[in-house]
Amino acid sequence: MGEGRDREMEQDRKLKELENQVREKEQREADLEFELEILRKARDYAEKHGSLNGVNRSKGKEQKKRT
Repeated sequence: MGEGRDREMEQDRKLKELENQVREKEQREADLEFELEILRKARDYAEKHGSLNGVNRSKGKEQKKRT
């Protein structure tokens, strides 16, 4: 009988470990989606204000691209 209980405890432990892995993966995915949204907004802002092509339109001066 002890073996059956041990096997059940091991299965419970593995199940909890897998559930934790799923939660961690979902959290990483949510974090990446959030970062992606921020980057999209930054890109849209830069495109709108001419910051991507090295020209600062508000001053009308050519600027060197920073790499």
